[in-house]
Amino acid sequence: MPRPESPRSDPIEGVLKEPPPSDLSEYTWDDSETARLEPGSGEARGESASVARERLIGDDIGRFIDTLIQNRLVAEPEIRALSARLFPDGENGRVQPLATELIRLGKLTPYQAAAICQGKTKGLVIGGYIVLDKIGSGGMGLVLRARHRQSERIVALKLLPPSVSRDRAAVIRFRREAAAVARFRHPNIVSAIDSGETHGLLYLVMEFVDGWDLARTVKEKGPLSAAQTIDCIIQAARGLQEAHDHGIVHRDIKPANLLLDSSGTVKVLDLGLARVNQTQEMLAAAGSEADLTVSGSIVGTVDYMSPEQAYDPRMADGRSDIYSLGCTLHYLLTGRSPFGGQTFMERLLGHRERPIPSLLTSRRDVSEALDATFQHLLAKSPQDRPQTMAAVISELQECRGSRGGKASRPVMAFGGRPEKAPEPESIYEVARPQRDKNQPPSEVLSTVFVRHRSASSNRLAKRRKTLARDRWRLVAAVVIVVTGLMVAWRFLR
Repeated sequence: MPRPESPRSDPIEGVLKEPPPSDLSEYTWDDSETARLEPGSGEARGESASVARERLIGDDIGRFIDTLIQNRLVAEPEIRALSARLFPDGENGRVQPLATELIRLGKLTPYQAAAICQGKTKGLVIGGYIVLDKIGSGGMGLVLRARHRQSERIVALKLLPPSVSRDRAAVIRFRREAAAVARFRHPNIVSAIDSGETHGLLYLVMEFVDGWDLARTVKEKGPLSAAQTIDCIIQAARGLQEAHDHGIVHRDIKPANLLLDSSGTVKVLDLGLARVNQTQEMLAAAGSEADLTVSGSIVGTVDYMSPEQAYDPRMADGRSDIYSLGCTLHYLLTGRSPFGGQTFMERLLGHRERPIPSLLTSRRDVSEALDATFQHLLAKSPQDRPQTMAAVISELQECRGSRGGKASRPVMAFGGRPEKAPEPESIYEVARPQRDKNQPPSEVLSTVFVRHRSASSNRLAKRRKTLARDRWRLVAAVVIVVTGLMVAWRFLR
């Protein structure tokens, strides 16, 4: 059996400067230590200073200072002067007070300090970017918050898993896709800024979006209103229309890949990366929304994947993104994917064999026009769906003016707590949190829905009065009919 070719043997596009590592362990240090380095954190937990210091994995202040200087995180004269001020006797002190003071002064982040203390310094600087914190991680790689050293622009840096670097074809695809996506400048697409390689790993630099993905928004605050859902899907469709016009199909549209920023703008994430990521990891949690399927060069999320894409990835085109967008619409309104199931295969086959559910059975504030559009997006055959994103946008815009004519009812949020369906017409009020003076800052970050009760409250009051009046009229009519029947019966006798 021939030995696999090394990525370094490709003389042109697939060449890497270094062989990739076995995993991302050097870049995924234990960030639970970061909170302990924040000023006053030990005292807040009732710990003495000595106990807090003992929790640190490394306490060599000389190595700590040398790492700061070598990575140019803090200027040498500045760190020497600070060390002399904290330890005036000239003796080597502990890392804890020095790290805490640097964090207080804004010279270092808790994440950086924890990485140095744990001896994992490869990920402190990637290319020309200084890593500040971790945004998230998973089977598709590691996402970090970073700052460009020269421009000081804050960015999101995605570090791809080593399995991509080991595949020479994937390296070629990544570089081509990254170059293609970098040409996009659209308000509904997360812009790709830069790409490169570090220690045998590929990375993509994207604009940093100050907000939440729609999966997290729904999980934390419950389903969106019909108006908000339509706005989100239209914006996502506009970004995808731009991509399709340039010959790029996303292939992994889902709520987690749609970001909602603080101004209410929805941005499509990971454009062009679905064909690059080739991971052999399958998430073990059965029934999870994040279950992945791997086939050839396509990675898709099973709860949002079109039937033809699951059958043959080569058949996936723009209409597959339309199908996935329809599944996303269902999730935003109901908090669940359209086809459930206990096993991976059951959910996968549900897209092909099970009937399309009706939104009218889950939400009474959904119009028949919106339900019809949803049914159109989830047609089993690509030929029966809208053929372009422009057609999707047109149908959804028509749904904006339609009304279901049914009274709204409380929507069950995650955790079983009933909440009334949000009413703002704009998703700007969804994206922008309102600070409560009595609410601690940590809780404000998870406050997503904001409702200003003015016109909405008036409409609700009028609706209640109308319903009460109609109810009394119905009771009176029933009484009259029953009385008439009784009189007629006695007369006939």
